[in-house]
Amino acid sequence: MTHKGGTETVIQRRIERTHKDINPHVNEAVVGHYKIEIKTLQTALRTIRAIEILLEKKRRQAHNASCICESEPIYDEIAALDWLLSVTRLQNDEHCIGEIV
Repeated sequence: MTHKGGTETVIQRRIERTHKDINPHVNEAVVGHYKIEIKTLQTALRTIRAIEILLEKKRRQAHNASCICESEPIYDEIAALDWLLSVTRLQNDEHCIGEIV
């Protein structure tokens, strides 16, 4: 499996798992969090640098938000992007190690 394919597989599994967590018995706020996570993971670029730039932008937006209702969805995006960045870095490290061996 290629580096990109491995990363995409992990991301798709996370999205599928999150979709399964959405059900009528879950609080509406939690469903909103899940939907933001899914959208963020589906649309974010997959390079480490691009994710870092987007994280920086989102952190500034959250810092400058005037109320919790503005900042809460941004923090959901930040959490998803942090996870995506760690997965992308891990996959990148494993890919580089594989090339050396």
